Amino acid sequence: MCTFSKMAHCSNDETLSKKGYKTRDKLSKEKYRVTLFNYSNGRDAGLIFKKGKEVTIAYCGSRTIGDFITGGSVLPTIPSFLVDERGKIYGRVHKGYYNAFQDSFNALESELEHYAKAQNLEIKDLKINFTGHSMGGALAKIAALCLNKTKGAQDIHVATFGDPRVFFEDAKEAYNEVLGENTIRVSQHRQDPVPAVIPGAAGYAHVGTQLRIEKSPSDFPHKMDGYYGVIKGHQQYHFRPNNSASLFYYPVQGLKVLNCMILGNSQSAIVNYSGKQYSTPTEEKWYKEALSLAKVKKESNTGNNPNTKINLNQINQVVGEIRYL
Repeated sequence: MCTFSKMAHCSNDETLSKKGYKTRDKLSKEKYRVTLFNYSNGRDAGLIFKKGKEVTIAYCGSRTIGDFITGGSVLPTIPSFLVDERGKIYGRVHKGYYNAFQDSFNALESELEHYAKAQNLEIKDLKINFTGHSMGGALAKIAALCLNKTKGAQDIHVATFGDPRVFFEDAKEAYNEVLGENTIRVSQHRQDPVPAVIPGAAGYAHVGTQLRIEKSPSDFPHKMDGYYGVIKGHQQYHFRPNNSASLFYYPVQGLKVLNCMILGNSQSAIVNYSGKQYSTPTEEKWYKEALSLAKVKKESNTGNNPNTKINLNQINQVVGEIRYL
């Protein structure tokens, strides 16, 4: 995963070889096929490594000023795949990273569908690994959850390096429920500042299991080479669980809950002040459907038609959901 993440940033075999990574030539000899997927403006978003029924998607990390601006768009937004058919919202994610994910997802999805179809498979039949360093790790986790929710993919594994928080507290629960046990987040504990850039006190949370490592003395914090330099020298017996909480853990958890309450109530107040009964396109759709069905219910004078009874049950369900929203 270190090699795949590094290669998403640098594909020069000479540079990779000097740092001890596998090269494209070596991966080719191991029967990997490497393809690129892009953002809508043509800039590369990451690489796909294909081998049999297994694919690994490595997202590029921050490289331009625009990427850093993306990381600064910290307001939460509601991803389409975390809203069910009744309009219930299961979580919010970082707006900047979600927009970047959306901008490249069509290209990624097309590549995966084409590769699966060539083997008479669907995307959900593939073993899919996600990885990325820094911003790349944030996008990898959003993409992993999206494929699970939209394509029914279950065999998904995620390993990220030095990545920031991307899921709001409610979306964290949705993620960990399906992918938490298959996700490892590697961090240079108290040395790499990026995992703490988007503070937990703002309502955001990390997902999966943290693997803490120490930075190599010869490398700067956060660099992918620093992560790889330490990891490649580790043996299995070096890895030990460490569940100790820092001094700030519990105060931060309290601030998370408080922020979620404040943002939720603020959103409700804005919706009420505007005179609307919805705050998202999905909620608007279901609200209009509920009004239409309610009108049918009011105008119906018979209860003998079995289809009418089913519709009345559906009306009650939808109207109840709108009240909840």
